Amino acid sequence: DPRTPLATAAIPPRDAAVTLDDTGDALDITIPGLGHPFADVKSQLQELSTRLDTLATDLDQTGSGLNQNSRDLRAL
Repeated sequence: DPRTPLATAAIPPRDAAVTLDDTGDALDITIPGLGHPFADVKSQLQELSTRLDTLATDLDQTGSGLNQNSRDLRAL
């Protein structure tokens, strides 16, 4: 099944996306007199998280397409 390696490859970026998003949420703190000193870092982590999640989704979709193509070729 050609989908299996790509589905497996999608796991690390998806896990990293969750971790980065959680880390960004943890940095959402207010320090009296400083405000939100980690706001830029939080934003960058969330952007990276989104990109990694998109990569994981693309890998899943590519695997599904390859699986369908494989079935189509066998049907011929």
